[in-house]
Amino acid sequence: MAWATGSMTIQLSEVPRPPLTSCESQLTGTQRGYQALDEAGLDVTVKTLLNWLSDPEYNIRRSYRDVIHTAYENVAVVPAEPLPDTIKRGDFEISGWVTTGTDRRQRGTPDAAPLRIDGRRGHWDEIEDLWTAGELTDDKFEDHSIDDVIVEDIGEGSDGWTFDGSRYSVEVR
Repeated sequence: MAWATGSMTIQLSEVPRPPLTSCESQLTGTQRGYQALDEAGLDVTVKTLLNWLSDPEYNIRRSYRDVIHTAYENVAVVPAEPLPDTIKRGDFEISGWVTTGTDRRQRGTPDAAPLRIDGRRGHWDEIEDLWTAGELTDDKFEDHSIDDVIVEDIGEGSDGWTFDGSRYSVEVR
Protein backbone atom coordinates (compact mmCIF):
# COMPACT_ATOMS: atom_id res chain seq x y z
CA MET A 1 0.00 0.00 0.00
CA ALA A 2 1.35 3.43 -0.84
CA TRP A 3 0.92 6.46 1.34
CA ALA A 4 1.29 9.78 -0.40
CA THR A 5 2.24 12.73 1.73
CA GLY A 6 2.83 16.00 -0.05
CA SER A 7 6.06 15.65 -1.98
CA MET A 8 6.88 12.22 -0.53
CA THR A 9 5.33 8.91 -1.61
CA ILE A 10 6.37 5.73 0.15
CA GLN A 11 5.43 2.31 -1.19
CA LEU A 12 5.18 0.47 2.14
CA SER A 13 5.32 -2.97 0.55
CA GLU A 14 8.77 -2.11 -0.83
CA VAL A 15 10.20 -0.75 2.44
CA PRO A 16 12.02 -3.32 4.58
CA ARG A 17 9.98 -3.79 7.74
CA PRO A 18 12.05 -3.21 10.89
CA PRO A 19 10.67 -4.29 14.27
CA LEU A 20 7.56 -2.32 15.21
CA THR A 21 8.38 0.82 17.18
CA SER A 22 6.05 3.22 18.92
CA CYS A 23 6.90 5.84 16.29
CA GLU A 24 5.87 3.48 13.51
CA SER A 25 2.68 2.32 15.16
CA GLN A 26 1.37 5.83 15.76
CA LEU A 27 2.66 7.85 12.83
CA THR A 28 4.14 5.84 9.99
CA GLY A 29 1.83 2.88 10.48
CA THR A 30 -1.35 4.72 9.46
CA GLN A 31 -2.49 7.08 6.72
CA ARG A 32 -3.68 9.49 9.41
CA GLY A 33 -0.18 9.49 10.91
CA TYR A 34 1.43 10.21 7.54
CA GLN A 35 -1.05 13.04 7.03
CA ALA A 36 -0.17 14.47 10.45
CA LEU A 37 3.55 14.29 9.64
CA ASP A 38 2.96 16.06 6.34
CA GLU A 39 0.77 18.75 7.91
CA ALA A 40 3.39 19.30 10.62
CA GLY A 41 5.95 19.95 7.88
CA LEU A 42 8.11 16.82 7.97
CA ASP A 43 10.01 16.41 4.71
CA VAL A 44 12.69 13.72 4.90
CA THR A 45 14.07 11.12 2.54
CA VAL A 46 12.95 7.50 2.63
CA LYS A 47 16.49 6.58 3.78
CA THR A 48 16.24 8.92 6.79
CA LEU A 49 12.80 7.57 7.69
CA LEU A 50 14.10 3.99 7.51
CA ASN A 51 17.03 4.91 9.76
CA TRP A 52 14.64 6.37 12.32
CA LEU A 53 12.42 3.29 12.29
CA SER A 54 15.13 0.64 12.28
CA ASP A 55 17.71 2.09 14.67
CA PRO A 56 16.51 3.15 18.14
CA GLU A 57 19.90 4.82 18.71
CA TYR A 58 19.69 6.96 15.56
CA ASN A 59 20.11 10.64 16.46
CA ILE A 60 17.12 12.63 15.24
CA ARG A 61 17.73 16.37 14.81
CA ARG A 62 15.98 18.61 17.32
CA SER A 63 14.06 20.41 14.56
CA TYR A 64 12.67 17.06 13.38
CA ARG A 65 11.79 16.06 16.95
CA ASP A 66 9.69 19.22 17.27
CA VAL A 67 7.87 18.40 14.01
CA ILE A 68 7.30 14.80 15.13
CA HIS A 69 5.96 16.04 18.48
CA THR A 70 3.54 18.35 16.63
CA ALA A 71 2.43 15.43 14.45
CA TYR A 72 1.72 13.30 17.54
CA GLU A 73 -0.37 16.12 18.96
CA ASN A 74 -2.27 16.45 15.68
CA VAL A 75 -3.05 12.72 15.57
CA ALA A 76 -4.26 12.80 19.17
CA VAL A 77 -6.41 15.91 18.82
CA VAL A 78 -7.84 15.82 15.29
CA PRO A 79 -10.53 13.18 14.82
CA ALA A 80 -10.43 11.14 11.63
CA GLU A 81 -13.04 11.69 8.98
CA PRO A 82 -15.37 8.69 8.57
CA LEU A 83 -14.53 6.22 5.83
CA PRO A 84 -15.93 7.58 2.58
CA ASP A 85 -19.02 5.85 1.22
CA THR A 86 -17.14 5.42 -2.07
CA ILE A 87 -14.90 2.95 -0.22
CA LYS A 88 -17.62 1.09 1.68
CA ARG A 89 -19.85 0.86 -1.40
CA GLY A 90 -17.11 0.44 -3.98
CA ASP A 91 -16.25 -2.38 -6.31
CA PHE A 92 -12.65 -3.45 -5.70
CA GLU A 93 -10.30 -4.97 -8.25
CA ILE A 94 -7.27 -6.63 -6.67
CA SER A 95 -4.23 -7.38 -8.85
CA GLY A 96 -1.21 -9.38 -7.75
CA TRP A 97 -0.62 -12.85 -6.33
CA VAL A 98 -3.81 -14.22 -4.75
CA THR A 99 -3.93 -17.63 -3.10
CA THR A 100 -6.76 -19.76 -1.79
CA GLY A 101 -5.85 -23.30 -0.80
CA THR A 102 -3.45 -24.65 -3.42
CA ASP A 103 -4.71 -22.26 -6.11
CA ARG A 104 -2.17 -19.44 -6.48
CA ARG A 105 -2.50 -17.06 -9.41
CA GLN A 106 -1.33 -13.67 -10.41
CA ARG A 107 -4.54 -11.72 -10.86
CA GLY A 108 -5.01 -8.68 -13.07
CA THR A 109 -2.97 -10.02 -15.99
CA PRO A 110 -3.99 -10.92 -19.54
CA ASP A 111 -4.36 -14.53 -18.33
CA ALA A 112 -6.37 -13.89 -15.16
CA ALA A 113 -8.84 -11.14 -14.34
CA PRO A 114 -8.38 -9.15 -11.15
CA LEU A 115 -10.11 -10.48 -8.06
CA ARG A 116 -13.36 -8.49 -7.97
CA ILE A 117 -15.00 -7.70 -4.64
CA ASP A 118 -18.31 -5.91 -3.97
CA GLY A 119 -17.64 -3.64 -0.97
CA ARG A 120 -21.37 -3.21 -0.31
CA ARG A 121 -21.53 -6.77 1.00
CA GLY A 122 -18.76 -6.19 3.54
CA HIS A 123 -18.96 -5.47 7.25
CA TRP A 124 -16.96 -2.27 7.69
CA ASP A 125 -17.58 -1.57 11.41
CA GLU A 126 -14.25 -2.86 12.77
CA ILE A 127 -12.25 -1.26 9.96
CA GLU A 128 -14.03 2.04 10.55
CA ASP A 129 -13.49 1.83 14.33
CA LEU A 130 -9.74 1.28 13.82
CA TRP A 131 -9.64 4.07 11.21
CA THR A 132 -11.42 6.53 13.51
CA ALA A 133 -9.11 5.66 16.41
CA GLY A 134 -6.06 6.21 14.19
CA GLU A 135 -5.01 2.59 14.67
CA LEU A 136 -5.63 1.17 11.18
CA THR A 137 -2.25 -0.19 10.12
CA ASP A 138 -1.59 -1.90 6.79
CA ASP A 139 -1.58 -5.33 8.48
CA LYS A 140 -4.84 -4.72 10.35
CA PHE A 141 -6.45 -3.36 7.20
CA GLU A 142 -5.40 -6.42 5.22
CA ASP A 143 -6.64 -8.83 7.92
CA HIS A 144 -10.01 -7.10 8.30
CA SER A 145 -10.43 -6.61 4.56
CA ILE A 146 -10.05 -10.35 4.05
CA ASP A 147 -12.26 -11.39 6.97
CA ASP A 148 -14.90 -8.65 6.88
CA VAL A 149 -15.12 -7.67 3.21
CA ILE A 150 -13.72 -10.33 0.85
CA VAL A 151 -15.12 -13.36 2.71
CA GLU A 152 -18.48 -11.61 3.11
CA ASP A 153 -18.68 -11.14 -0.67
CA ILE A 154 -17.17 -14.31 -2.17
CA GLY A 155 -16.76 -16.70 0.76
CA GLU A 156 -13.80 -18.36 2.46
CA GLY A 157 -12.31 -19.94 -0.65
CA SER A 158 -10.96 -23.46 -0.31
CA ASP A 159 -8.61 -22.52 2.55
CA GLY A 160 -8.96 -18.80 3.20
CA TRP A 161 -7.46 -15.98 1.17
CA THR A 162 -3.87 -14.77 1.20
CA PHE A 163 -2.14 -12.03 -0.73
CA ASP A 164 1.37 -13.41 -0.61
CA GLY A 165 3.16 -11.48 -3.33
CA SER A 166 5.55 -8.65 -2.66
CA ARG A 167 3.27 -6.13 -4.41
CA TYR A 168 -0.35 -5.84 -5.29
CA SER A 169 -2.75 -3.07 -6.18
CA VAL A 170 -6.34 -2.40 -5.25
CA GLU A 171 -8.53 -0.21 -7.42
CA VAL A 172 -11.87 1.09 -6.25
CA ARG A 173 -14.48 1.59 -8.95
